Amino acid sequence: MKGIEGIIGEMVWNQVKHRINLDQFGCSQGVSTTDALISLLNEFFSATDQGDEMRLRLLDFKKAYDLIDHNILINKLFKLGIDGNLKSWIYAFLLERKQRVMLGNVVSP
Repeated sequence: MKGIEGIIGEMVWNQVKHRINLDQFGCSQGVSTTDALISLLNEFFSATDQGDEMRLRLLDFKKAYDLIDHNILINKLFKLGIDGNLKSWIYAFLLERKQRVMLGNVVSP
């Protein structure tokens, strides 16, 4: 599944990267937390050099993907321009998949 996840992730990125703000560091290829920190410090020092006040709010979206309503996620992706077979695959993966557990020879419904 990890291999497919990487392929799908790259396909999604290629379709939406032109619509994402350049200040977005999370899940962006070629940037890191170091880049985000440098950008943040640059904004902080620029503001304070001009005598402005700066406030910072840090949020931890631990397991955000597991908590978000999948309908909201799908609508957001489609608004960003995901189309065709990729759109159908994401929809089926998030909303139409089924899970089951197998323990020994017993399988859950």
